[in-house]
Amino acid sequence: MILIRKNPELRSGWEIRPAFSISLHEKDLFVLEAIKVYFGGIGRISKHGPFSYMYVVTSVKQLSIIMDHFDNYGLITQKLADYLLFKMAFEIIKRKAHLSNEGLQTLVAIKASLNLGLSDDLKAAYPDINPVPRPFVENLKVTHPEWMAGFASGDGSFSVSMSSSPSTKVKFIVGPEFKLTQHYRDKALLESFIAYFECGNLHIRSNENTVDYRCRNLADLNEKIIRNTFFQKHSILGVKSNDFLDLCKVISIMVNKGHLTDDGLDQIQIIKSGMNKQRLVDISLAKDSLY
Repeated sequence: MILIRKNPELRSGWEIRPAFSISLHEKDLFVLEAIKVYFGGIGRISKHGPFSYMYVVTSVKQLSIIMDHFDNYGLITQKLADYLLFKMAFEIIKRKAHLSNEGLQTLVAIKASLNLGLSDDLKAAYPDINPVPRPFVENLKVTHPEWMAGFASGDGSFSVSMSSSPSTKVKFIVGPEFKLTQHYRDKALLESFIAYFECGNLHIRSNENTVDYRCRNLADLNEKIIRNTFFQKHSILGVKSNDFLDLCKVISIMVNKGHLTDDGLDQIQIIKSGMNKQRLVDISLAKDSLY
């Protein structure tokens, strides 16, 4: 992101700061700490909200380290366009060209196409600015499994639903699910996951700019997603690894037909009650998944 804020103490009247940040729920604070170590200790971690923390890097020198990383390990969602715009702005700031009125206007034009666009203050100050064209990003495909494991660690979910059964033979219908969610603009990328995993389907949410890749079929979950397959070889990181392990337990019960018995359903209910938002975090177990 490029932060541009009013500051009457500066000659231009605007304070300009480039920044790279990652925000996570407080239960994954140790993931941010691991990322900071990965980047050699640069940046800082601070409280970001009632239940979240942020890792942020703002130094021009340190941001060069971050950018070297993403140049070597490219983004493949539409966020790549934001990164390319950020690089354009970063070069202006690096040359100190932003200290001129012309350079500042160029930065504002770039920021108009970056992330959420301009603040109300900037729109009022530069009403006639022409946004820089947003780079065209073709829908790229997954290049290596570690990318997918990291993507699932951040934007995936492992869950179990239980709904009343119309049958008198069992009390509940159990629905295990692996899901990845993104903005609709990355629809083609998520659609490519169907071929990547050789299972699943795409679900476009009504009245939302959101699309899900979903795998709900028990056999596919067991044979292609869970048991001795993808995520057994390429680990989920952070507290979400606990949800993955719990889904493995539920899948195991279901493969052995336990979900068709009262005892099996009781076991699944207990597991489900501690997953996702209901989880009492076992930080030590989740930390182990990072190493």
